[in-house]
Amino acid sequence: MPRAKLRPTRLTTIGARPLELEEDRLTGSAQPDVPSIDLRILRVASRDEAKGLAPSFDVGIALHFGNAAYGNVGSGARLDYTVIGHDVNVASRIADLCGRLGESLLLSQSFQCRLSEHELRNLGAFALKGIDERQTVFAPVDG
Repeated sequence: MPRAKLRPTRLTTIGARPLELEEDRLTGSAQPDVPSIDLRILRVASRDEAKGLAPSFDVGIALHFGNAAYGNVGSGARLDYTVIGHDVNVASRIADLCGRLGESLLLSQSFQCRLSEHELRNLGAFALKGIDERQTVFAPVDG
């Protein structure tokens, strides 16, 4: 059976929900909460995959804390709401590690140090493309 190839898609959020709010303003329509939709999709996909009912897909999520510049970039012909900056690149590179490490969720050290009472596994420090310092990454404890 031929398999559909999907291009990797990256969803970046900052703060509460600026991407959702921007979409509302531009389209004038109410948009659902993107993170809660993503979690429902993951739960259904996991359940169906365990039963052998649906094709599987992999998701890599990186959580990082840092600074970013955000806003509209482009022209009248094409306008994108985006984020840029060093910390955005760090988050992107950590998300890229998910497949290599076999993890669906990774946390940077700057995110991990802001958590309390969460048990995490230290996966080590990794050299990331375009980032000068090695980044220590963490993953949730299985179970």
